[in-house]
Amino acid sequence: MKFPCLIFASLSLATPAVMAEPSATLGGTLSATPTNSEDFEGLPAQASYDSPFVSSGFEFRTTTNTAFFIFPGTGIVGFPTNSLYAGAISGMVRIRFADGSNLEEVQLALGNGTGSTDPNDYYWIRTYAKGVFTGKDFQFTAPRGSTFTVSGGGFDELRVNTYHTLAALQSRSETALGAPSIDNVKAIKSLNASVDVKPGSPRNTINVRSQGSIDVAILGSPTLSVSTIDWTSVRFGATGSEASIDGYALQDVNGDGLLDSLLRFRTAGTGLRCTSTTATLKGRLNVGTFFSGSDTVRVTGCN
Repeated sequence: MKFPCLIFASLSLATPAVMAEPSATLGGTLSATPTNSEDFEGLPAQASYDSPFVSSGFEFRTTTNTAFFIFPGTGIVGFPTNSLYAGAISGMVRIRFADGSNLEEVQLALGNGTGSTDPNDYYWIRTYAKGVFTGKDFQFTAPRGSTFTVSGGGFDELRVNTYHTLAALQSRSETALGAPSIDNVKAIKSLNASVDVKPGSPRNTINVRSQGSIDVAILGSPTLSVSTIDWTSVRFGATGSEASIDGYALQDVNGDGLLDSLLRFRTAGTGLRCTSTTATLKGRLNVGTFFSGSDTVRVTGCN
């Protein structure tokens, strides 16, 4: 499918805040709280919940699908008095939105835990997208009751391993696990966008030495109206934080009767490399809601 007669609107782009790759910080608060955020504030004390279970829009599950329990009296200032504890059998905890939405930013308030006299806990937190490890993970030691924030998007699930010793953390063991204790989860959703790199091209071949452009379609859907996109926020490339729009056109690209957007980006600004197998597009709607999507690419021009 080719677009010989498209007229692309050009943009004079201001420089918005860059949407970086996932990063991690201890402490702090969510950098933004638009209307598409969720907040898990704990559950009634002494209750038991099967794994997986859903609360406040979040789905929680453990490695072994053992039950979660709620314990009272964590004493963390500013957070609920009850803590979600991953049962008597230790294991990894997986946290995601029950509706499958992407996570733009997540904050965990970690509880006091049980089963160890060490004032610190040792954490290994990984980010996943559609069940596949993104390559972004964070390993740290923190006092019980700390808060932890992961931001930058590009993932739809956090996997939290807790350890009672530094040696176990350093080994990244999947068996010598503690039982994660979670007081609070806050997160900002990112809508899942259907992105088509080089529409009509089955292989999405991109020559990284090219001084030309790449056409990328954002396909409209019942949950994402392309007419509401803040075009100055859109970025495309290896991580979704690189190239800004060089031009765009609104039309039905895939013939489903819904309005789509065909965007143009300078190849040189995308940050794609010979090892790249996917390209990502990120942006915001005019109301502040984040969205993101990816497509496979085949990179050439490496020799």
